Amino acid sequence: MSDYDHLIHSMQNQEKILIEGRKYAGGANADFGFYSLWLPDLPNILQTLTEGSVVMDVGCGTGNAAAGMAQFAPNLDIYGCTLSYYPPVAGSNYLLKDRIYICPARDIPKQFDLAVSIGALEVSGTVLEDGPILLDLLNPGGIAMFAPTVPTDAAISSFNTLLQIGRRSGFASTMSITKKYPHPVYTFMKPLE
Repeated sequence: MSDYDHLIHSMQNQEKILIEGRKYAGGANADFGFYSLWLPDLPNILQTLTEGSVVMDVGCGTGNAAAGMAQFAPNLDIYGCTLSYYPPVAGSNYLLKDRIYICPARDIPKQFDLAVSIGALEVSGTVLEDGPILLDLLNPGGIAMFAPTVPTDAAISSFNTLLQIGRRSGFASTMSITKKYPHPVYTFMKPLE
């Protein structure tokens, strides 16, 4: 499949996932529902984190999905990181107005217990640059979950290389294919020191 075909297939998949995400979220927060369909284990993982755990949405854009996570799990400290500035708006990313960092991954000023990213790393072309930095920023026992939205051969190759880097660094690292809307999910767990 060519990169163009991957892009068209991904766009069709994203439209289906967004519609399903709106149903899943019950209209309360379509973006969190969208994330939950790209990362099906996300709601369960959020519920298992202890109060005060730090979650980082890498490539958060407007911050809407991160705000949805904050509504879903209000006992967690949710942050976002994006390369573009989106002004806070009431009812969505306004909830995170002081918690969105506008910087590359290497400049994120805090460590976290969970990192999630939907499409940001492969779209920005920084899987092998930012991926290891994000893994390093995890607290011991922390989890990182990445779902490429445009799984081109180059993106999959980069994520597979990141899996190897994670494993060499002692991370439990897996790639799984989701069932409902088949796409890869890369999961990393940092060892307890």
